[in-house]
Amino acid sequence: MKNMAKVLLADANEEFRALLAGAIGKTGEFTVVGSTGDGLEALRLCEEQEPDLIVSDIRMPLMDGLTMLAKAEKVLPTVRSIILSGYDEFEFARQAVSLHCLGYLLKPISAAEFTEALTDARKKLDED
Repeated sequence: MKNMAKVLLADANEEFRALLAGAIGKTGEFTVVGSTGDGLEALRLCEEQEPDLIVSDIRMPLMDGLTMLAKAEKVLPTVRSIILSGYDEFEFARQAVSLHCLGYLLKPISAAEFTEALTDARKKLDED
């Protein structure tokens, strides 16, 4: 049996984070090691928990998701991410690609879409 990959959730909407955590738990491939609504706390949790994957929104209080992910990669070069955003802006997507992002999903997302992104992320994590 392979190890559970560790996931950190960062999104300002607490209810949305709870839904994501539920979907993550159902995969049997991941375990949520932290959940927060702001980028600064996400960075602290990243340093503390050393997740394999960060699922993050772009717009959050204290530090935006892209800045947090860039700082997280400096601390944990192997960490990968899935970005969730309500913004369909090319510049955000371009920055996400430079951050070893495994997925860029536009909100609102479906459970099936998120589960598929997690499955793809797990395959890529296993390859690394």
